Amino acid sequence: METRIEAGTTSHTSARLALSAAAALLLNTDREGQRLPNQGDVDSYLSAVPGQAALVTGFTNFLNRQHATTLTPRVDEKRARKRRKEKLARTMIQMAKCTDQGRRKERWIVTTMEYCHDKKVSKKHSVNRP
Repeated sequence: METRIEAGTTSHTSARLALSAAAALLLNTDREGQRLPNQGDVDSYLSAVPGQAALVTGFTNFLNRQHATTLTPRVDEKRARKRRKEKLARTMIQMAKCTDQGRRKERWIVTTMEYCHDKKVSKKHSVNRP
């Protein structure tokens, strides 16, 4: 990692994010740090935070090379979509409770588009501005 930073192929921010994901995986595996993760640990971690798959990939590749493991970061897409939909539903419930809807119109559009159509829409593209 240091070599990539020095060569300019990886930024400090990318390295920090990758190391944070690796540390989180290790903590999820064993709080005392006495054992390396196995496939079940990787699967468990990614089921909780599926968005970290890309960051964990570099670390699992490192473990595979250095410790002869055969770890593969994989995300259950169906489960990840279900969890995302549940989170969107909770967000919409919270927005419905809010009395000042005028300023949150864009957020409603973005959230309901993703919830109803399974399409993520950025705020930038959601509302045409003159």
